[in-house]
Amino acid sequence: MAAGDWPRAIKIASSFPELGMHKAAIQRAHACNQNPRLYDQLPTYDRATVEAEGIAALRTRFDKPHTAREAAARVEEVLSKLEVLPERHSDIPQHAWNLSLVSFLWRHNDSPQTRAVGTTTTQRELKKFADLAAKLGCHIKSMHNDARDAYHAASADRPNLDDMPAELMYVILAVDKALGQLGPEKPARRQQPKKQQADNVSVHAAQVFTALTGKPATRINDTVTDKVGGQFYNFLAELFVALGIDASAASQVRGRAI
Repeated sequence: MAAGDWPRAIKIASSFPELGMHKAAIQRAHACNQNPRLYDQLPTYDRATVEAEGIAALRTRFDKPHTAREAAARVEEVLSKLEVLPERHSDIPQHAWNLSLVSFLWRHNDSPQTRAVGTTTTQRELKKFADLAAKLGCHIKSMHNDARDAYHAASADRPNLDDMPAELMYVILAVDKALGQLGPEKPARRQQPKKQQADNVSVHAAQVFTALTGKPATRINDTVTDKVGGQFYNFLAELFVALGIDASAASQVRGRAI
């Protein structure tokens, strides 16, 4: 994937047993690459769309951002594709950072039955620590210049507010790593994996979409196929790929009262 050889990456991944919800898209893209003439003759499939969906599924499943800087850069690229109001262009970097914070904060809450766990108290304290760090980082980012100047005048620029959100991001990443090293996995009943990361990112994404575009986060349903569409759905689907969120954007949009 790093070399950009998507046909080869799709071919290799198509044989993997654990592809989850992305299995159909990846294997369909592989079949399309193997039999391009056949897919050109099928009226229900567009070869370029099939290949693009396969690449998106592959990136979501395996190409997850490892740092806050990488995640924010990917999100900023997605946000720049929106029809942003002229006066809101300068807000894009802050919204990208906030969305990456939300994604990293909630990532460790998904699929608890597959994560190594420790005591309930330890987990609760670590998660609260990460939650407070994320809220503080978002608050610092939203502070007005007067408040920032007053702080810097009293603290002699130590620590500098401009550096603190990045340091708090490392706190969140350290918490996520600590939660994965607490101890052996505890037996648990089989249950549907939680999607708290997707849920919370979707809520914030709807707010960001409206703030930047001035449009409501609505959806469009095809009356024949019942497929979900619309600008917000397309934005959310791209956002999930950028953040490596293993969830259905269509399900999130349908689940919201929009």
